[in-house]
Amino acid sequence: MSIDSDSRKGRLQVTAFLLAIVTFGMALRLCGLDADSLWLDEITTHFRSQFDIPSLMAHMTSAPAALDQGPLVYLVTHISVFCLGDSDFVLRLQAMLFGSFSILLAYKVGEILWTRQEGLVGALLMAVNPYHIQYSQVARHYGLMVFLALLSLIFLLKALQKNQMRIWLAFVLCTSLSLYNHYFAFLFLPAEIIFATWVIAQSWLSNWKKHGLTSHHHSSSMLSSAPKRGAMFIASLCLVVMSYLPWLTMLQALISREMGSQGIGLSMDSLQSSLGFLRTVLSDFSGAQGVSPFLWAALFVLGLASRDWKQTTLIALWIGVPFAFLAVAGAEHGVASRYVLFILPLYLLTIAQGVTSVGQFLMRPLHSAVRTRKWLLPAICAVTVTALVTVNLARLAHYYARPKRDWRGAAEYLTAESSPGDVVLYPGEGSYNIVGDTLLIYLRRRGVETLPVLQIRRGLGQAIAQNFGDANGQVAAAVYPEDALVSNQVANEVSIADFEGVSIVRLRELSGDLLQDTISMLQVLLNLLPAPEAHFDVHLALADIYLRTGGFEQAQSHLDMAGQLRPDTPRASRHLDRTLAEFEQLSWATDEDIQFHLWRSLGLQIAFLGYDLDTPSVPVGGTVEVSLWWEALDRMEKHYTAFIHVVGPDERIWAQQDTLLQEGNDPTSTWELGKTVREEYELPLPPDTPPGEYAIQAGVYYWETGERLPVWDEDRQRVAQDAVKLGSITVTR
Repeated sequence: MSIDSDSRKGRLQVTAFLLAIVTFGMALRLCGLDADSLWLDEITTHFRSQFDIPSLMAHMTSAPAALDQGPLVYLVTHISVFCLGDSDFVLRLQAMLFGSFSILLAYKVGEILWTRQEGLVGALLMAVNPYHIQYSQVARHYGLMVFLALLSLIFLLKALQKNQMRIWLAFVLCTSLSLYNHYFAFLFLPAEIIFATWVIAQSWLSNWKKHGLTSHHHSSSMLSSAPKRGAMFIASLCLVVMSYLPWLTMLQALISREMGSQGIGLSMDSLQSSLGFLRTVLSDFSGAQGVSPFLWAALFVLGLASRDWKQTTLIALWIGVPFAFLAVAGAEHGVASRYVLFILPLYLLTIAQGVTSVGQFLMRPLHSAVRTRKWLLPAICAVTVTALVTVNLARLAHYYARPKRDWRGAAEYLTAESSPGDVVLYPGEGSYNIVGDTLLIYLRRRGVETLPVLQIRRGLGQAIAQNFGDANGQVAAAVYPEDALVSNQVANEVSIADFEGVSIVRLRELSGDLLQDTISMLQVLLNLLPAPEAHFDVHLALADIYLRTGGFEQAQSHLDMAGQLRPDTPRASRHLDRTLAEFEQLSWATDEDIQFHLWRSLGLQIAFLGYDLDTPSVPVGGTVEVSLWWEALDRMEKHYTAFIHVVGPDERIWAQQDTLLQEGNDPTSTWELGKTVREEYELPLPPDTPPGEYAIQAGVYYWETGERLPVWDEDRQRVAQDAVKLGSITVTR
C-alpha cells in the first residue's frame, strides 16, 4: 500500500514507519555495544574522560593533545561517565545515541530534498548500514560528527527557505559545535557555503529576470528578499568564525604539522590519490561484494541524475568538495573513510532516490499489463530496498561475528594470578602502547593499581631496576595469539593462558631476581614472536640490559641483530642510534689509573669501576684510606649517597662513611651519561678494633628512603645486601 503523505492517515503511517526504523537501528547499535574491549583511539577517550572539565580543557589546549581533535566529544563523554559510571558501555553510549538519532535526521534531510518516501528509504538504509553501525559503537567523534553535520545542513536548508533569525542561529550553533568536535567538519562547511551562495544568487537572478522590468511594489519586495537572505547568511558565517577564534591557534598548529613545507597545489599524483580515496570511501559505505557494488553505484548515479539542479548540486558539493580539498592539499593526506562519515547519509539518500527512479522506470512497460497500479510502485521499491537491506545485513552479521580481543579476561586472569612485585611485559612494536594502556585500564577497574605493565623497548631494564629493584615477583608477558608461536625450544619453559585476541605468557621456573627473569622472558619471546618489529625491540632491550650490567659482548651481539632487523621508522633509528652511542661511551669505560678493577652495576644507573687502596694493612686506631671509582650509566633524577663500611668477621661495622655522591658541587642528578668520578674516603678505626682481617664494602642509596640501589655482578646475579665487596685489609697492633 502506498503512503499518502498528504493525509492524516498517511502522516501517521510515515511516523509509525519512521519510529520502527529508528528503533530497529538503535537495537542494531545497542547489540554488542560493549562486547569488544577498548581499542587504540578509545583509550584516549577513556583517558580524557577521567579529567574534570577545567583539567580537560587545559589538557586539550596543550600539545600534542590539541592536534588530535576537538574537545566536544570528550566533554560529552565526561558527563556520561560522571553520571553513569566508568564502563565500556557508558563510554560508547554517546556514539550509539547520536548514531541512532542521525537516522531520524537523515529522514528529515530526505524529506526536505525529495519526499517522505525517499526519506524513509534513506533512513532504513542508514539504520542497517554496517559502516555507520560500526562507528556508532566506537567511543570517538564519529557518531556526533554525523549528527551535527546533518543538523547543520537541515537548519541551513530551512533558513534558505524561511530566512528566520532563529533558524540561522540554530545553524550557527550546530556548525560551531561540529567544528569543535572534529577538524574534518571544515570539509563540509565549504560545501554548505558554496551551495547557499549559489541558491541565493540563483534566487536573486530568477526574481530579477521575472520582475526586474516592472516597478510594482510586490516585485520590489521579491527582489529584496535575496539580499536579505544573503546578509543573514554572511552574518551567520561571521558568528561561526567568531565562535571558533579561541581554537584557531590549534587549527593553525595542526595545519603546520600536517602540511609542513609541502605547498598547496593540484598534481596528478594528488588527484589520483584523492580519487582512489573516494573509491575507498564509497566502497566502505556500501560494504558490498561481488556484483552488488555496481548495483549501489548504478542506483547512486540514477538518483543523482533524476532530480533538479538543487539536489544534484548539493550532493555533488557535499561529496566532491572534501575530496577536491584533499587533492589540492596533497597526495599524502593520510585520512580514513571514517573521517568523512558525514558523506554517508546523503550518499544513501541519493541511492534511495535511485530506488524510486527504478520503480518509476519499471512501471512504464507494466502500465498496460497491470490493471491496478496503485501497489506496483511501492512493490518494486520494496523489492529493491529488500535486496539492499539483505546485502547490508549479511555484512552486518560478519561484523558482529568478527574476532574480538578479550582484554577483560586477560586482566581478570592477571588480577587473580599476580602478587606484589610482579611485572607484565608486552612487545613494543610501533609507537603506540595499546597493549599496556588497555591492560592498565581493565586492571585498575578491578582495583589493581600496583601491577606495572611495561613496554619492551630500550630502557626496559632501567625501568625495572629503578622501580622494582627490591621486588621478588614474577615476570609475565602479554602478546597477541596470532604472533605467539610456541616452539619446542620454549614449550617447557613457559605456561600460556590464551584469551580471545591476547595471551599471557609466564615463566615456569623463576630465579628469584626480577631482572634475571626479565632477561629469561626476553629470550623466550625471541622464539615466540615472529614479527621483526617485535624482535628489534627485544634485542634492543636485551642490549640495553647487558650494556648496563657489564655484558658488553652480549650487548654487541644483540645490537648487531637489532641493526639487521631495524624497521624503517624514525623511532627505531633513533633508539638504535642512541644505544649504539651509549655502547661506544660505556663499553670501554676503564681507566688505567684504577688500581683494582671491579665492575659492578648499581640499579643500572651507576657503575662501580674499581677502587684504590693505599695499604693492605692498617694499625689499630689508624685510618683506612680508599678511593672509589664511579661511572654514570644513565641520567639520574635523584641525589644519591655513597657508603663505605669496614666490616669485621662478625659482620659488625667498625668504621663507615656516608657522603653525597658528587664531583665537586655536582650531585648525581647532574651527571651526564659516561661521566667518571673518583671519590676519596678516610675511615678512622676505633682504638679497640681487634686485630684481624676486615672486609671493605661499598654501595649507593637514596638518602630520603635509605633504599639501596640493587647491585649485580658481571654474571647478572644479584649481590647480597646490595653492597659491592671490595678487597680486605689487615688490622695490626
